[in-house]
Amino acid sequence: GNFGAGNLLMLGGLAARVPVRVIWYHTMANASRDDTTRSRWRYELLRARKALVYRAASQLVANSDAARTDAITRFHVIPARASTFHNSIPDPRNGIEPLPRAGDLIACVGRLTRLKGQHVVLEAMSRMAKPVRASFVGDGPARRDLEALAVRLGVRATFHGALPRPEALRIVAGATVAVVPTLSEAFGLVNLEAM
Repeated sequence: GNFGAGNLLMLGGLAARVPVRVIWYHTMANASRDDTTRSRWRYELLRARKALVYRAASQLVANSDAARTDAITRFHVIPARASTFHNSIPDPRNGIEPLPRAGDLIACVGRLTRLKGQHVVLEAMSRMAKPVRASFVGDGPARRDLEALAVRLGVRATFHGALPRPEALRIVAGATVAVVPTLSEAFGLVNLEAM
């Protein structure tokens, strides 16, 4: 189970006495808290529901050791029921023709929210001795604020919005550096793809 489907699968599976109920854990608790627009009481209610769902699982699989520890400490998952299965991907270079390498290009791929830290990239760019350009791939609720911040800071940033995966990978492959400034991350696939 994953996302909202995990809630139904775990609780329904427990009620139906399904012997093996596996849920995937890949978002740190503080990331959910810091990225929410819900009121404090509503967030706490959802957190309590999530704890119930995780305890209903016969096995929780986390995508990093940090996420496993987070599930155990934040949601009181029994350690023997929690394991780690690190993210893995096929080589993203297969079938991708990179853009020509640009010596001054920073690539940043991710959902545009405060938690993903794109504002940190823009602020750092404004302090660099040598001007650079940034290509932001992704969309989200912080896009307008980030575009306004780039203008206010006078930095060269392009916001491409959501792109098909091959196009996003082409931008990353053509950049000098890929930056993943997320303030809290369990184990981002963007890191693996950039490497």
